[in-house]
Amino acid sequence: MNRPLKNTWSRIALEAIMLQVWVCQEPGDQNHTLGTRQRYGENRAIADAAPEVQCRKMIPFKASLVVGGTGMLTLATRWLLVRSETTVVVARRASSFGRGSGLISIDADWTSPSFSSVVGAALEHSPPLDAALVWLHDPALHLPGLLPWLSGARVVLVLGSMDGHPEVPAGASQIATLRLGSIPTARGRRWLTHEEISAGAIASLEDGHSRIVGELTATG
Repeated sequence: MNRPLKNTWSRIALEAIMLQVWVCQEPGDQNHTLGTRQRYGENRAIADAAPEVQCRKMIPFKASLVVGGTGMLTLATRWLLVRSETTVVVARRASSFGRGSGLISIDADWTSPSFSSVVGAALEHSPPLDAALVWLHDPALHLPGLLPWLSGARVVLVLGSMDGHPEVPAGASQIATLRLGSIPTARGRRWLTHEEISAGAIASLEDGHSRIVGELTATG
């Protein structure tokens, strides 16, 4: 069952997720405390909601995989990074995502015929995957080659179609899907923000349920 993500997702909730990721990604220190006002002092509501944030490296996953998560899913990728001992990030410019302990960046173009084999070669040196966040422009073509590596993992497959009927590849029926729609406004509709998309991905990574972010329309 697809679970809609409420359009009224509060800015405070999104900022809280962003703050948690930002604090834990601070270079060189994973056990420090930073006051919220340091970053959000101008926003009293956010600052008062969490005056102090203690960075704790929570690791529910031994290994995780992110495919295509360096753009609109960057926040969700960083959320997964701080919860995994090892994270393999695969994207066209994955190496620009940064370096750190437990991060394996693989530059790979999904349009290349060797894409799946390149990812597979990287995963051969990784522990069995516990979680995966996958964003592919053509999942029907490339996901089947990744499925052997995803057995037993909590997988969230991001689908960008707005018509409500994107094709889910055969063999992926047990994978949670995150379908991206749009948001109604007084002037029509708008695209989802990167924060809204990542919030949906994080929610599905947490509970393993499929979701719709925004509203799916017949015309897009």
